Amino acid sequence: MSRLSPLLLTLFALLASTLAVVHRIPATQQRVPIEVLKSLRGLDGLDSEIQLKPHLPEEASTHLARVRQLEREVSKFRQQSAGPLSSISEHADDDNSSSSSGSTIPLDVSNYGYLIVGNVSVGTPAQQLRLNFDINRAHLYVVGQGATYTYSYSSSSGSKVGGRNRVFNVSQSSTYQGSPPFIADTLYRSGGVGSDVINVGEGISLNATVQVASTVSYNMAYYNMDGSFGLSTNNSGAPGQTLMAEVMPHLDEPVVTVWVNRSSAGCSCNGEGEITLGGLNPEKCNAARWTNVGNGTGSYNNLPSFNVSSISGPPTGNGSCANSVEAQFTISLDTRYSTIYTSIQVQDVFVKASGAVYNRTKYSYVVPADKVATAQPVILNLASGGQLQMTADDYIVKGWDGTNYLYVYGYYDQNKVPVDTIQLGQSFLTNHCVSQNLQTGEWSLTPIVKAAPPAADQ
Repeated sequence: MSRLSPLLLTLFALLASTLAVVHRIPATQQRVPIEVLKSLRGLDGLDSEIQLKPHLPEEASTHLARVRQLEREVSKFRQQSAGPLSSISEHADDDNSSSSSGSTIPLDVSNYGYLIVGNVSVGTPAQQLRLNFDINRAHLYVVGQGATYTYSYSSSSGSKVGGRNRVFNVSQSSTYQGSPPFIADTLYRSGGVGSDVINVGEGISLNATVQVASTVSYNMAYYNMDGSFGLSTNNSGAPGQTLMAEVMPHLDEPVVTVWVNRSSAGCSCNGEGEITLGGLNPEKCNAARWTNVGNGTGSYNNLPSFNVSSISGPPTGNGSCANSVEAQFTISLDTRYSTIYTSIQVQDVFVKASGAVYNRTKYSYVVPADKVATAQPVILNLASGGQLQMTADDYIVKGWDGTNYLYVYGYYDQNKVPVDTIQLGQSFLTNHCVSQNLQTGEWSLTPIVKAAPPAADQ
């Protein structure tokens, strides 16, 4: 439990003592402000129908003044703990909170860690599809019956989608209703739009907007999925609501949380994951360390993002030289890549924090084996206040050849990655749960709960 608990205990004790003072006063002299009475109604031992006058003797007034002061302190503490993402801070204080568990959907990680895929049914009768739960998209996309692959926006290859991909048959659903226009993107090129019943997780059923693609990028031939379940609240100016805006009224809390466990951070491998709709997944996500990072401006490629004012590592030169970059940065969460992409200046902070050296044979920065254990954290100073710490596990990855690579790549070319942008890829996201407040669009991060190492044989 957090520091909030003693505050609440003190608050309740003062409320009880205030009520005791009030009940010791003869009924003809009981005088309590009506707004105080309303706030206390429902407490045991207080008759909600008592008519009281707007004044209190000095002893009771002192108690009520202290109660109100403590209420303000509790409110201030909650705001400082997690900022506007209050649902996270409140549930983090309650280890036994059932509502914080939400509806959890098991996922498979595939296509080199790029996709996190789970089952969703669409239509009546239900058609089972495997959808990628995507923090970079805002809508529900499915591949329609008879859809074809295309190599470009202007032409179609003519070959029908098949193989590993299942398709949604509009004509077989009695509840499907069309309502254009289709929202095209790089993967789903054209199609129709309608609404239909979807079922996701445990007990979440609703009528949602469905983008039914008739032509899709040929990349779909390699993806083990049948569409996308958009988790982003950023509509990017597209018409209509986001999928999360439609789902939110059906959740216990306006929160969606992503946990992904790839078998090795940043590697070309598969794994497992969970999406929790309406909760925080305290079994997999460290409930005590949620950090509200806000919602960034100037997002690169429309990715989920937040802003930082500076990036700093440990001082160099026996502590005499600063190791930091003082500038406004946009931090983007990007599941498409395994590495961290940024500018040369920011890469240098990680190089100095880890003791990495450039290996001309491998064309990469490599961290010597004797330096891995002493690699220092890099601190992201949030523009909204507070800090986010990146440990060595977030930016050093052991490759298939046993080499410890610095998984931070710096670019001089701003056309590839703007100098004021840092893209945090799978090496970082594998070690962190990501949660979004669907009402405010703000993001929060916390370390994953790591399994204890197996006990050594006696």
